[in-house]
Amino acid sequence: MDNQQKIEKLYCLAKDRCHENNFAEAITSLQSLLSIDFNHKDAHFLIGLAYQKDQAYELSLQHFKKALELESSEKQLLKLIAYNYIQLALYKDAIYTLQKYLHKEPEDDEAYALLGEVYAKQEHYNYAAKVYKDAVHINPQKSDHYFRLGKIYEKEGDLHAALLEYEKAVALDNEHESARFSLAQTLNASGKPSHALMHYEKLTAAFPLKAHYHNYLALVLQKLDRIEEAAEEMREAIRLQPDALQYKANLQNILSAL
Repeated sequence: MDNQQKIEKLYCLAKDRCHENNFAEAITSLQSLLSIDFNHKDAHFLIGLAYQKDQAYELSLQHFKKALELESSEKQLLKLIAYNYIQLALYKDAIYTLQKYLHKEPEDDEAYALLGEVYAKQEHYNYAAKVYKDAVHINPQKSDHYFRLGKIYEKEGDLHAALLEYEKAVALDNEHESARFSLAQTLNASGKPSHALMHYEKLTAAFPLKAHYHNYLALVLQKLDRIEEAAEEMREAIRLQPDALQYKANLQNILSAL
């Protein structure tokens, strides 16, 4: 078998292993391939993906950069490189790379959302809000964009604006767990426990094994003076998570009102 045949066999094997989510074996095959032909751009791209899935972000970054140097698909690589920078907390590099990517692909709403995530990590909330709005403008049917924008408004202390975005997110995706939870929490914090109640009830119905949802439902029922129901929900939270001392304290507080 000549080198070209070996390369083709190793590359096909690596692709198969990646499809099986067996990234360790994919990496081994690609390392063997690159020992034969270090300038195989597709191998650098694929091993970069495998390392990224394996959370080896520095190694992934090295191979993506080599693939870029070898003139692989630049636009796709820029986005992948930016993701690695984010995981490595190299936010300035991530911002520069995403801006470069968006110059080439100005209609990629996911890239704007990724840029918003970077700005949010840096607590640059004005910039984050702007790019999340760009994401919403490009793809107004993506519920997660509204949710992320709502989190930014919440960080800035604008609960009214946050509520509007959470409501849009839930309206678009009735099963968006994080958006519904944030909506419930924000309604409750805004002095609207009766409005929050429905969302906590839906969360406990959809996720009956998550103790913290029963806890929050119990607390809002307590606010509404539905004490026996509150006690029942808190007991369920304790049953699901018996080592949670705060739940036991909450139950004692609820029972003291009987």
